[in-house]
Amino acid sequence: MPEAKVIRKKKLRSKALAARSAMTAIERDACSSRVCMQLKARLNELMDRRFQAPATIAVYAAMGDELNLASFIASAYSMPNITVCFPCMEPRGDQKMSMRRVAHTNYMAGAVPFINNPLEVFSPRSQKLLPYTRVNPKIIDFIVVPLVAFDDFGNRLGYGGGNYDRFLPLLRKDTTIIGVAFEAQHLDGLPIEEHDVPLSIIV
Repeated sequence: MPEAKVIRKKKLRSKALAARSAMTAIERDACSSRVCMQLKARLNELMDRRFQAPATIAVYAAMGDELNLASFIASAYSMPNITVCFPCMEPRGDQKMSMRRVAHTNYMAGAVPFINNPLEVFSPRSQKLLPYTRVNPKIIDFIVVPLVAFDDFGNRLGYGGGNYDRFLPLLRKDTTIIGVAFEAQHLDGLPIEEHDVPLSIIV
């Protein structure tokens, strides 16, 4: 990547993160709740189209001042025939991020290692991961993607690790992919690369 583009991405990332951090906790909570309501509606639509057949969804646990999906996650766990999975950092060739199934009881216990430490890199053979089955990307029906910034064309800016850039192409073409962010993270004309995957839905 040309150095100028790297520098520009870094500046845009810093600008979006600063705007997100400038929001008050009350604003973040209110906006997160509104986004979660829209996610619930979209998940209900998906389940209706599938005639309530089992579905697998991928979410994330918010870090710091990220948009919080807690109420959406709680809603998903309350629905029948829904399997919920979370990202886990584990080196497997070029793929550094996998999705692992987390049962509701494990989630509520608050002891899931890759949720409590989302940036920690685990060995695929780690005993800590035994209760959490790795999910084949092809069976994921609905995934929520955290964004650092986004523009009007569905282009997104992540944290710079490229984890979702590598993961999203592994999904089925009919998988529902939804990016989520606060309006404060909206920027104009993000620089894009050939490997970037634009999103058709950003809430």
